[in-house]
Amino acid sequence: MKAAIILENGFEDIEALGCKDILNRGGVEVTLFGSEKVVKTSHSTNVIVDELINDNIKEYDIIILPGGIPGTYNLRDDKRIINYLTYFNNKNKLIAAICAAPIVLKLSGVLENKLATVYPDKEFVEILDSNYVDKKVHIDKNIITACGAGQTFNFSFEILRQLGINPENIKKSMQI
Repeated sequence: MKAAIILENGFEDIEALGCKDILNRGGVEVTLFGSEKVVKTSHSTNVIVDELINDNIKEYDIIILPGGIPGTYNLRDDKRIINYLTYFNNKNKLIAAICAAPIVLKLSGVLENKLATVYPDKEFVEILDSNYVDKKVHIDKNIITACGAGQTFNFSFEILRQLGINPENIKKSMQI
């Protein structure tokens, strides 16, 4: 299994790196993709990506979008990301987004006839509109969403489940 985590400047540290760590523990090959070789988190930590954003992403089993501000807006404004989300959705591949990042899913059109959760800020809930569901983590067909950084572990464990990997041994080893 291969997961692509897409990083833009201003992404939320724990949502990206915590997810990467848990997926790696589950045996998933995780690649960090970014617009630049060094991407700055919303808390000013520099992260070196594995690859610049490119069409290799299409070969992955899941695409994951961490939230964070302005990272979410930078994802939203990158037409390549919108195109990859559309591609994944058309192929019924897994798409995951946490915190504010589900708004990118809405704006890309992949939430048509699907529900998702998002960080419960009025602006984000209004963007999701009729696609919004008030849950911590939500799965609808090929879409996995979570409402915020505090749900990073649950979000990551659900990604593992959707990839066909039981997270119970990982939880035990992490003392969860």
